Amino acid sequence: FFRREMPQADDLIERAKEIYTPLGAEWREQPRAFRMPGGGRVRFRPLESVSDAEKYQGQNMTDAAVEEAGNYPDPNPIDMLFGALRSKAGVPVQLILTANPGGVGQQWIKYRYIDPAPRGMVPLVRKLPNGAEHRYIYIPSRVQNNRILLDKDPGYINRLYLVGSPELVRAWLEGDWSVIAGAFFPEFS
Repeated sequence: FFRREMPQADDLIERAKEIYTPLGAEWREQPRAFRMPGGGRVRFRPLESVSDAEKYQGQNMTDAAVEEAGNYPDPNPIDMLFGALRSKAGVPVQLILTANPGGVGQQWIKYRYIDPAPRGMVPLVRKLPNGAEHRYIYIPSRVQNNRILLDKDPGYINRLYLVGSPELVRAWLEGDWSVIAGAFFPEFS
């Protein structure tokens, strides 16, 4: 699991402890990783820049997840992870991104994932220079789909209206990726 900075992973780590520890996983504060009973590892790492991504070259990652990809102004650090996605055991590999509209990376995410299939759930294809294809998919989700959160915290949506920007609130509630970056402060034209 990657976050731009490690403090951003705190809630994710706490939730992972709730899930993995009962399954027999051992948490190690340093190196911020779980060791699973069968030998597998789940690690939490910072990924701020391309130089951070280069630290993972030569490693075997079968799954990588980048939380809040919209925090990245460009996709370069994330794209570098493809070089470490490999499986010596033949296990299928995958890279998963989560994102919300409104971040500094909104435009590249919108261009790459949203614009080709605005409603999502359509397999997309990126042609590679060697003629091969990379297949990927955008799976949209709204806060209303998170029934567990809303059942446990029914006031969450109401608090979103308090962030100050009607455009950002609309983007978050409706999954509107067309909100113009920089338009979150309506007092500026």
